[in-house]
Amino acid sequence: MQCYLPIIGQDALSLYLYTLAFWDDGQKEHLFAAILNHLNFGMDRLLKAFKILSAFNLVTLYQKGDGYELAIHPTLSSSDFLRHTVYRTLLEKKIGEPAVSDLRQEQAGGEPFDCSFESGLSRDRRIG
Repeated sequence: MQCYLPIIGQDALSLYLYTLAFWDDGQKEHLFAAILNHLNFGMDRLLKAFKILSAFNLVTLYQKGDGYELAIHPTLSSSDFLRHTVYRTLLEKKIGEPAVSDLRQEQAGGEPFDCSFESGLSRDRRIG
């Protein structure tokens, strides 16, 4: 979320985290009033936050009869986010290119170490 926050803002982040925390896979209905009360938002702030989350493909809101259904999508990893040209450019405009460069993660080098669970529990094996 560190890459998203400077762009989407605190309201959209709060709404996204709220949807994750209260997600029940559609088992019961939730009123917009409950979201507004929990987040201490007005309707305008809520709609703006939903629009931002939709623009970043973090949620999709579907109208179904008199109600709505919500699909929550996972965030991109930091490396995938930074490879996305539009997202990276927006982030650079918000926090600057040097700060974005600092977010780039170094890839681990060498061969991956693979061992079985049993050998990993051996008392006489040492790491380092």
